[in-house]
Order: sequence, then C-alpha cells, then structure tokens
Amino acid sequence: MRYCPYCQRFNSGRPQLCYYCGHTWHVRLCPRGHENPPDAQFCGTCGSADLTETSGPRPLWVSLVWIGILAVLVILLTSLPRCRFNLTEQGRTLVVAIVILFMGLHLALSHLPGPIKRPILSINRIIKRVTLSVIIWFWEKLKLMIS
Repeated sequence: MRYCPYCQRFNSGRPQLCYYCGHTWHVRLCPRGHENPPDAQFCGTCGSADLTETSGPRPLWVSLVWIGILAVLVILLTSLPRCRFNLTEQGRTLVVAIVILFMGLHLALSHLPGPIKRPILSINRIIKRVTLSVIIWFWEKLKLMIS
C-alpha cells in the first residue's frame, strides 16, 4: 500500500503512479519508464523532457512509522530472556544489531533514486538470505539445546 502526499489518498499495492491523481512517488518517470530524481528537468538516460510530476517530498510520518516499528522490535527482542528461550547478552545484542541494520538500510535505500538503489538491493537480498539462514541454524541449535 502506498500513500500519496499530493492527493492524500492510499493506493493498494505498489503502483508506479497514484490511481487518483497520476503523480509518481518521489521519482520522475520519462515516457520510456526511466527513473529520475525528483528535481530532474530531463531524463538522465534518454534525454526526454517529458517527465511525470512527483507527489512531493516523502512525508515525515512514513519514516516515523518505520522508526516506531524498529523501536517495538527492539523492545520485544531485548525482553527475550523472560521468554522460554534464554539468550545470552551477546545473542540479544546480535539480534538487535541485525534488526537495526536492516531497518536503517531500508530507510536509507528508500531515499535513493532507482539506478543507484538497484545494485545495492541485489546485494541486500543476498545478505538477508545469508542472515536468515544463520538465524535458522541458530534457532535449530537452540531447540536441540533445550530438548
């Protein structure tokens, strides 16, 4: 779901253009679909001057929502010793650091233009897969230690 700051409506899914006003989100698109920064006058790839209008700057509350989610996750993860699986202090620190790293990376990437963001996202997907594999491996080890 996407929120359009221009017409102040929510759009289902992740469309490139707002369903209600036709503005794009934080990038300007040329007729060929190339992404450009919000302040671009011409397409950096094909040189077209026919660019879409953006919906305006990213609202502050969107970043605040992500920071709130991060805060809730950190609070939940730091209360793990009270749960059935008693992690060590280093284990909790590692889990919290991973959550902060991924949330911070997500926030940073959301402000980058598409051509810069794409290679970083591909590396980010690989890092997430490796991290998830390590977490699953640790989880299996924890289950073996408890039983």
